[in-house]
Amino acid sequence: MLKFISDAFLINVSFVLAYYFRFKVLLFITPTSIPVFERYLNILIFVTLIWLAVFKLFGLYEGKKFTALVDEVAKAAGAVTFSGLLLLGLLFLYRELWFSRLVVVNAWWIALILLGASRFLFFEINRFLRFRGAGVRNALILGVGEIGQTLADRMNRDKGLGYRMVGLLPDTVDMEDLKETIQKQKVEEVIIASPALAADKILDIITECERFGVEFKIVPGLLELIASRVDVDEVGGIPLFTISEI
Repeated sequence: MLKFISDAFLINVSFVLAYYFRFKVLLFITPTSIPVFERYLNILIFVTLIWLAVFKLFGLYEGKKFTALVDEVAKAAGAVTFSGLLLLGLLFLYRELWFSRLVVVNAWWIALILLGASRFLFFEINRFLRFRGAGVRNALILGVGEIGQTLADRMNRDKGLGYRMVGLLPDTVDMEDLKETIQKQKVEEVIIASPALAADKILDIITECERFGVEFKIVPGLLELIASRVDVDEVGGIPLFTISEI
């Protein structure tokens, strides 16, 4: 919600700055032909709604817990660029909607800078809060192979990822031991990191996680064993898939 409000504000700031840059700095036109600023403000409400709708379609408000900064900035840049092109197309089709195309171009590069900076700021604030323990989740990794060890090392090394590793168990763990660990360690997220794990065992683990209200993720390579819808997440450069429904 905070990102949504911030984006709405920065979109408006971008267009206001673009207006002044076009008509106050780039003096390519005579003062008598400068459009009234209030006219731009009225159209800006419509423009802001279009841009925010595009941002949502690009997945900027999906609410994923951990997204790489480069992915977040790239997604925002793509959304801003598409929004600008869409607005230019609308201005071409509906000429009665008078709006300087150069203002749109200026707003595009200004929005790229402002929204990119805002994504960087949000990312760094979230990392700082996680280092302080805010929003940190207790994670249990199943699988002591290379993938499991890599995940564990990255969680322990980078507290900014938002995970507190409370256990690393082999994929042969008994279900009763798994239940006990989940309850005892107050596990909030189980990550299945063993490609050798059988499909029926995976489904049993998922069932137990759902029973305890624990979120579960799974590494790529196991997805062909499960017919489900997945959401892609990432921890320290390692992709994980959240099983949304079975």
